[in-house]
Amino acid sequence: MISKNEFLEIVIPKALTLLEERKNSRALESEADFLAGAMLVLTMVNTEFYEATHNESMDIVPPMWVLGPMSGRSVLEEAKNES
Repeated sequence: MISKNEFLEIVIPKALTLLEERKNSRALESEADFLAGAMLVLTMVNTEFYEATHNESMDIVPPMWVLGPMSGRSVLEEAKNES
């Protein structure tokens, strides 16, 4: 099995690419809803495969995925600004 860090290096860019593709194809209704679903899957992977406790389950989720939508900012725009 790959490490959690290796998993994140693969999954996070793919999730952001899919988010961008959905936005560009006009299939994205809500960035926050998309990220909530992705966060759910990440926390499930973290607890089931990396044996994270309930308190550690969110350590696999990028903080901006939570804080961005809560503050009205776009994760896609923030990712573009970082590049």
